[in-house]
Amino acid sequence: IFQQASELAETINDLLTQAIIARSLGHLERRLGNYRQSRVMHEKSLQFFQKIGDTYEILKTFKALGNLEYKIKNYNNAILRFKESL
Repeated sequence: IFQQASELAETINDLLTQAIIARSLGHLERRLGNYRQSRVMHEKSLQFFQKIGDTYEILKTFKALGNLEYKIKNYNNAILRFKESL
């Protein structure tokens, strides 16, 4: 379902929906323990939010990336991401 929604959002150039789908997949991948793929999806969502210029969602995404780095014990990267979320 996510793939179909993503393709449709891309077809109509709906950046916000693409960002939300990518972020949702990032959360799902983290919960499944697929940390590398989680990072990829969160960074993809970050790019969409940056294109849109949605500061609030950009900061939330940096926080999600910080949480991910913390989870996998990359504490220095976690600190950097958390600082970016402030």
